[in-house]
Amino acid sequence: MTRSLLRGPVPVSVMTRLHRYFTPSSPTACWLWEGGMTRNGYGKVRVGSVRNGTRRIAPAHRVMWEQCMGPVPEGLNVLHRCDVRHCVNPSHLEVGTQRKNIRDAVLRGRLHGPVEFPWETIQQVRTRSQAGLTQSALGQEFGMSQSHVSRLLHGRQRRFA
Repeated sequence: MTRSLLRGPVPVSVMTRLHRYFTPSSPTACWLWEGGMTRNGYGKVRVGSVRNGTRRIAPAHRVMWEQCMGPVPEGLNVLHRCDVRHCVNPSHLEVGTQRKNIRDAVLRGRLHGPVEFPWETIQQVRTRSQAGLTQSALGQEFGMSQSHVSRLLHGRQRRFA
């Protein structure tokens, strides 16, 4: 089953309204939302109809996904691959679980909290540290923050179950 924030036929005005608030500079660049924003920096747009009672505010990136790719499956979210919250470029978006979103945020240093690493990664980080690499260099090599490297080296980081 899929769910759509738009409910029913999509009025032409939704796509027209979306295009008023960003400039697609190139297919690979972020398309930055210039309309209304949430406190957390996500774009927001009004969708639905006052007449039939479906009017509400929705995340701009999700509306863009639904316009370009179709409804989002139940239980999934629209995630940013580019880590730019107000980007609405469909090629920078993907559908995934909230768990994946949080794991990506932690691995990319945008969110601090427990993250799980494969045991092999932990062993490689410790071996490379004993060889003399700094925590910053290890972080760059393994795609994690220096603080995550520190936690791995001092046994304060969980691993995959």
